[in-house]
Amino acid sequence: MDNTIVIVDDDENILKVTKIILEKSGYKVKTFSNSPEALEHVAVHIPDLVLLDLGLPDMDGFEIFEKLSSEKSTASIPVIMFTAHGRDREIAKAKKLGLKDYIVKPFIPGNLLSTIRKVLGQ
Repeated sequence: MDNTIVIVDDDENILKVTKIILEKSGYKVKTFSNSPEALEHVAVHIPDLVLLDLGLPDMDGFEIFEKLSSEKSTASIPVIMFTAHGRDREIAKAKKLGLKDYIVKPFIPGNLLSTIRKVLGQ
């Protein structure tokens, strides 16, 4: 497996733990704690998947997803919302916008991995 996953989250502990889980499962992982750096990286180094926190301080996850979706080069990247906001309103909005899935933190590692595999068709 050689899939690259970008994680965008402002919680350093979540970034570290999630990166370890994904790397142990064979994924290449790049982490970002702010939106501008993540968007810049993704535009140049197209990943196979983006795990995107909803509650970022500089730009919310929906805004980032809309930016990715509006660019031809990044529009086809599957995005999973990865957030502590598990309210029905956010989940419905994510589905309406076209996000591939929605994982509520704290997460169960096995569920995270199975969701990623499903989205990547593995």
